[in-house]
Amino acid sequence: MTNRLFGGVSTNDASQTTIITFPLSATPAVYTFDGIFSALNTTVPSGASYFFTAGARTNGVTATVLGADFSTKFVDGGMDATNVNIIASGNSLLFVVFGIAGNNITWLSQATYSRSP
Repeated sequence: MTNRLFGGVSTNDASQTTIITFPLSATPAVYTFDGIFSALNTTVPSGASYFFTAGARTNGVTATVLGADFSTKFVDGGMDATNVNIIASGNSLLFVVFGIAGNNITWLSQATYSRSP
């Protein structure tokens, strides 16, 4: 299937790190996403799971995030400072993670999407 997104990245600081870059179409469209972020901290053995739904649109030139709902979040105490988000950049969506300074964290993200039209 072509409507699936996958990405993986490792972090060892608290800066914003892109895990997936998804270029939107060159024609106006609306996208709906359903997916997850998972993280394993090997410095302080702990983990985190984030589940989300999101919407975005493009006018063919500029992406706009309509909203992102991280409705379910499971986080061990050693991962309280982590975070995830979906942001627009140009005509792309960036799925981003924020790690913890001095902690080695391995991240995975995957999502499915639909597009109209």
